[in-house]
Amino acid sequence: ALLFIGRNSLAQITVTHTDIIDVGDIIYEALDSVSGSAIQIGPAGANQTWDFSNLQQNEVNSIEHVDPNSTSFGFMYPTSNICTVDDNQRIYMNKLSTGVEMVGVDDMPLLNPVTVLPLPLTYNMQYSTGAILALDQTQENPLINDTLAPLISQYQAHTVDSINIQVTFESSYNVDGYGDVIIPMGTFPALRLYVSNTNTQTISFYCTDTIFGANNGWYPAPQQLFPTETEI
Repeated sequence: ALLFIGRNSLAQITVTHTDIIDVGDIIYEALDSVSGSAIQIGPAGANQTWDFSNLQQNEVNSIEHVDPNSTSFGFMYPTSNICTVDDNQRIYMNKLSTGVEMVGVDDMPLLNPVTVLPLPLTYNMQYSTGAILALDQTQENPLINDTLAPLISQYQAHTVDSINIQVTFESSYNVDGYGDVIIPMGTFPALRLYVSNTNTQTISFYCTDTIFGANNGWYPAPQQLFPTETEI
């Protein structure tokens, strides 16, 4: 028993940028159709054993990692050094020694990079990002009827000319355990990373005062009509 404890006390690992995806790598993701309630994720802490050996391979998803310059939109992402291709969607990222950042998806660059994975990872590491404005898109009003302009502007304007959509990302990361994870392929030393992502979408409208011209401007969307959407 003492030898067993001694061996496991050294099982903590550190995950660095050299341990994760590179250009040319393909991740084969095995998917099981079992109900999530049937899976016990196990406890946090040191020297854990997480046993998922009973999972089955019902489906396989292939995720490729390619040179951004070999893709259709690579020219839009000069800071990207790796592109993930999953279900024909291209996610452009910048892999650094301090972490992996997402800089855009297909032909939609982000205003600010969004952390996907902070690095290096060690047991008890905690990391969080503030609210990062990633998308800020404005377009001509495609479908909101002008009859809603008084409601939107609190009766200060009369037409709805443009719509603005902003999306912010906020994340927290906690390496809450280490030990061995058992999967059908075998047993591997592992860190357990708990991630919480919060995405918030807000909408505002540019309304025009067609009578006096004094109350033109951006107005937040009424919550009863267009509630702020938050996904965690």
